[in-house]
Amino acid sequence: MGGCLSASTPRTCSVGDLPDDVIARILSLCGRRSGMALTLVCRRWRRAFFCEPALWRQVAIVPAEGLGPQQQAERSATQAAVLARVGAAVHELCLVVTPALAAALAHSSGGSGSSRQGGSGGSDGSHKGGGDSGGSCWACLQALCPEALAELRLTTCLPSPSDVQQLADSLDLARFSRLQLLEMHIRLAPMPASLAAALGQLPRLQRLTVHSFSHALPPGALPAACPALRRLARLELRCQSLPPTEAFTALDRLQRLHLADSDPAAAAAAVGASTRGDAGQQPLPDCLPNLAAFPPSLRHLTISRQLAVAGASFHTFSYRARPPWVTLSFGGLRCADGAGGGAQLTHLLAALLPPRAALYCLELSEPDLVAAGPAGGCQLGALRVLRVLGLRRRTPLAALDAWLRSLLSQALALDTLVLSRCLNSDGVPQGLPPALVERAGIARLALLHNSLASLQPGPWLAALRELCIAGNDLESLPAALAGAPCLERLLAGRRGRLDEPPLTLTWREADQVLLRMPSLRQLELYGTVVPPRIRQHLRAAAPQLQVCLHGAQWGLPDGWSGGLSEPAPPDGGLVPAVP
Repeated sequence: MGGCLSASTPRTCSVGDLPDDVIARILSLCGRRSGMALTLVCRRWRRAFFCEPALWRQVAIVPAEGLGPQQQAERSATQAAVLARVGAAVHELCLVVTPALAAALAHSSGGSGSSRQGGSGGSDGSHKGGGDSGGSCWACLQALCPEALAELRLTTCLPSPSDVQQLADSLDLARFSRLQLLEMHIRLAPMPASLAAALGQLPRLQRLTVHSFSHALPPGALPAACPALRRLARLELRCQSLPPTEAFTALDRLQRLHLADSDPAAAAAAVGASTRGDAGQQPLPDCLPNLAAFPPSLRHLTISRQLAVAGASFHTFSYRARPPWVTLSFGGLRCADGAGGGAQLTHLLAALLPPRAALYCLELSEPDLVAAGPAGGCQLGALRVLRVLGLRRRTPLAALDAWLRSLLSQALALDTLVLSRCLNSDGVPQGLPPALVERAGIARLALLHNSLASLQPGPWLAALRELCIAGNDLESLPAALAGAPCLERLLAGRRGRLDEPPLTLTWREADQVLLRMPSLRQLELYGTVVPPRIRQHLRAAAPQLQVCLHGAQWGLPDGWSGGLSEPAPPDGGLVPAVP
């Protein structure tokens, strides 16, 4: 009887009977922190933990804040030992190198201290990492598999060029031919020539970011690598002495390009010289080629450096494409020779725009009206959005009106206009430029941070649907707004200075202005108080009207550009005919 019961009893199965791959899978579900603690059970579990590829696809070696020198040394030695053991499975590596981290790894590479620090992960990983140390504190990088590593983010804060060179030699970037993403932030020392030359041996690279904050790149290194980077889609370069912009036209699949000069002295000289109008003090500008020279895949281009095109110069440029529509932005636009007449803007657009592109949005930040005045040309015919964010000099109203009139005479399709810090005249009350008052067809208008004291009635109100008049010298809602039959959204309020008391909405404004706009649906007030009785009156007389108060003691948000709901360019299609 006992034997029969024993024979029918099922055999129990323990965890030790599971295959190694199943144990590794279970440990991977526990995560690295819990799985590291489970490696203390036995050597088999420790071996399975470090051999599971799913656990080590992403590895980060970064210094921890708040640790003492000894604790940082132990942590760094553990990280290096683990990387030396699991490097073949790493697909994404983030490495932040500081002098403390380099010193800790140099100290741990010489002895067996790393094999005794950091718990089971460091002890087990040091068996393989200790043999590869060989006198180089970055020998753990040699364990990385060239066929597996796809993304590398490297940040170094080492001040010594020899230390950065040693790091580059240990990494041997050229062997990672399957690398798809590469980010390099070299903060203090210059980039080694070998590291820059290796970029030309990464044919599968799709995203590249190079920041050399305080130095220039090795001469000609990046332009020489461009022909080999056939798959590169995104490039971000920030350094001193940028390569010529034309060198990046050889990238066939480029979609996003960002270039920035990190030399603060050169940037300050460029902005200061353009502000003073002193061409002799500017650094040598780079000639921006026609946008048709770039590959058709380019959708976003941003350049922060002194540029010169068609007799005009500017220190920032942005290009965004949604074919056939194009958005252009210029910062500090001015005439290079100081006397270009009124044809500079149209000549500039003709030199930059591709043949079949249609300018949808144009943004001018602190332009010079001499350089921006258009005279003839068809580049502005399809323009829908115009933003003028400040003028370099205080301009009389008559000069601004003449410039605006010449521009509006060509931009017949314009329906969105933003004028910020353009109507300022040392405390003198200002009204709208006559060219704007006489223009009909604008649906969205933002007049921000100006010296407007009144608004004149006129054709400009006929098709207006959104209006922002916040940040001006208006003491009350202008009575002319009652003549805006299509106005759906109104934004108004104070500038937000501490010495200004908040505005108060009156019964006259409610009855004679707000309630006489039949289409008004949304009212947003900044730095304005609405008494409860007036608010109840508005709610009863206009149930569709939503009143939003953004605070009575503060004004406009920093960097606010009007809050207009600017429409996005339509998807493809033909450019509409200009009326």
